[in-house]
Amino acid sequence: MSADAEHPSPAPLPSCAFVTLITTDSFGPGARVLLHSLQSTMTTATSKPATILLVTPQVTEGIRKGLRGLCDDIIEVQPIPNPYAAETHVGGWVDSGFTKLRIWELIKFERVVYLDADCLVLEDLQELFALDVDFAAAPDVFPPDRFNAGVLLVRPNLVLFNGLVQQASTRALPSYDGGDTGFLNA
Repeated sequence: MSADAEHPSPAPLPSCAFVTLITTDSFGPGARVLLHSLQSTMTTATSKPATILLVTPQVTEGIRKGLRGLCDDIIEVQPIPNPYAAETHVGGWVDSGFTKLRIWELIKFERVVYLDADCLVLEDLQELFALDVDFAAAPDVFPPDRFNAGVLLVRPNLVLFNGLVQQASTRALPSYDGGDTGFLNA
């Protein structure tokens, strides 16, 4: 028996991924529901996108263990502090509100659909990966002329990631809500 047969290489990851992020254990139940809803709505059986969970070091092993079977990979990322923390009205945005920007670092994927951990998927979203755009977002209800950063389609790009982090850290762009949605809209 050859060494390759004894130790087969892992299957390559798909070129697209659904991604969510949790920064504290309190987001664990929401992530569980989101990941389960993603898995149960994907109807195309041939080449399903990967499901990736980004976690910050604050997320305990117990929560991670409970979510492992619902996603293809758990990737620990360092938090990106919110440079607009003094202006935000949401406590969870203070320490790691800009960590979502890390989706642009996922260059092993051609496209990423990011979903906040409090989303619930009701139908197959795989068609989003066919959009030939570098960025797309869900419209916001209020204000209606802006998008909500809770659902994003991005083409990962390290140059863009570094530029976004630089713009945020220097507060070169405003954030109308003190968070990542306001910043990304700017």
